[in-house]
Amino acid sequence: PLLSRMNDLEVLEIDCTRISGRALSEHESLRLRRLSANKCPISVHALSMLKDLSGDYLQSLSLAGCHYLNKESIKILGSLENLRELNLSGCQGLCGNDMIEFKDVQWRFMRVLEITGIRGMSQQIADFLNSSFWRKKLIVSQ
Repeated sequence: PLLSRMNDLEVLEIDCTRISGRALSEHESLRLRRLSANKCPISVHALSMLKDLSGDYLQSLSLAGCHYLNKESIKILGSLENLRELNLSGCQGLCGNDMIEFKDVQWRFMRVLEITGIRGMSQQIADFLNSSFWRKKLIVSQ
C-alpha cells in the first residue's frame, strides 16, 4: 500500500528486501524508468505485470540474484524495447542455454547486459552473445 500512494515514482531500489511483484502490481499507474530489485522474490508473473505497467518506460532493470526467474522471463525481458541496462547476474533459475533466447531480441537502446554467474554458461554461448551484441557492453563470465 505504501507504493500505491507514490504517484510520480520513477526510480525504485528495493535490493535485498522481501518486496515482491505483488507490491508492485498494487500500483495501478506505475511508470518506472529504473528498478533495482537484486535478491528480491521477483517471479515471472511479477515481471509480466511490471512489463504491463512500466514496459514502455523502463530503461534500467537490475534483477541480480533473483532466483525465481527462468527461461520464460527471457521472453518478457526481450519485449522491453526501451531497456538500456539489464543485470541478471547470479539468477539461479537461469542457465547458459536460456541466454540464447536473447539472439532475436531487437533492443535499440541496450548498452549493458550483465549475466555473470549464470550456471552452464559456456565459452561458446558467451562468444555467440558477444557477436549478437556487438557495439554493446556485454559482461559475461562462466
